[in-house]
Amino acid sequence: LGPTQKTQWIGTVCGTLEYQIYGPEMVSLTLVLSTYPGGKQTVIEVMLLPCEPGFTLTSNSSNNLMTCDCSLFFTSHGVVCDASDGTVTRNKNSWIGLYNNTLPALASNCPLDYCNTTIIKLSLARPGDLCNGGRTGIICGHCHGNCSVIFGSSLCKVCSDMWLMTLVMFAVLGALLVAALFFLNLTVTQGTLYEL
Repeated sequence: LGPTQKTQWIGTVCGTLEYQIYGPEMVSLTLVLSTYPGGKQTVIEVMLLPCEPGFTLTSNSSNNLMTCDCSLFFTSHGVVCDASDGTVTRNKNSWIGLYNNTLPALASNCPLDYCNTTIIKLSLARPGDLCNGGRTGIICGHCHGNCSVIFGSSLCKVCSDMWLMTLVMFAVLGALLVAALFFLNLTVTQGTLYEL
C-alpha cells in the first residue's frame, strides 16, 4: 500500500495469503481482510516493531522492500549477523554490544574472566548473556546494582559490612606483633635480631 492508500483489492486468492507491511517503527495498524466487498471481515491488529539492536532498517533498491540488516559497523569488522533471529556471532573472547544503547561497539579482547566465552551467538537485546560473574556494561566493566568486585577476584558479589571484621583482625594482630617484639626484646640494633 502507498502512504495514502487505505484499501487494496488483491483479487481472488485460493490458498495462503502472504502480505508484508513496512512503515515507521512502533506504529500500530489495523488490517481488515474480507472475502469480497461487503462480505465477512477479519480484523488483524498489527504493530510494526523496530529492528533488533545491532540491526538497521534499510531499503533494497531492486524490490523496494525494507529489511533489518546488520549494522555497517559490525559488517566492516567481520561480525556475522542473522536477521531471521536477530542474533550476532562474535569471536570467542571479544565483547560486542551497544554504546549508550544505540551505537554498535566492539572490543576484540575482553578482560580475563569478564566475558562469557561459551556463548558465541547472542542477541544484543539481552546484553547480560555476554558477561560473567554478575558483570554488566561496556566490556563487562561494571557490577550489577548492589554488587562490588570482591578482593582477589574479578567476580562481582553482593556488598556486605563483614569486611569491617578484617579491620578488627588486623588491629588485634598488630597489637600482638608489637607485644611479641617488646617481650622477646627483638630490635634491630640490639637483642636477638642484632646478634644473628
